[in-house]
Amino acid sequence: MNGLDKYLANFNINNIVKIDEESGIITIKGTANKSTKAFPNAVIDLINPKLNKIIQRRFYDEKGNAKIDIDLTDHNKPWAHDVPHVHEWIDGKRSKKWRKPTEQEKEFIKDIWDGDDV
Repeated sequence: MNGLDKYLANFNINNIVKIDEESGIITIKGTANKSTKAFPNAVIDLINPKLNKIIQRRFYDEKGNAKIDIDLTDHNKPWAHDVPHVHEWIDGKRSKKWRKPTEQEKEFIKDIWDGDDV
């Protein structure tokens, strides 16, 4: 295990597919991102292996705590979620409540969301 792998293992960031050298975005594969802590201001994309598409982008704050998730699916509940939608993290827990993304948040996902539901 190299130094980067050891560093990332401390944050429970597993199944890394790639780290974009330009943006610094880490992409992982799985059905859930269990990393509630990462390095400051990290961004992690989650690829669903069955869909082979990014289904979530998680942003971390300046202390490395999960801050917001922008979900690109309706979690198979189209009556309950817009796509995309945002869940905020409060005191280390993901809020079940969701909201529509701000215009700035839409800018943050324009490279992974084409406007279609996933």
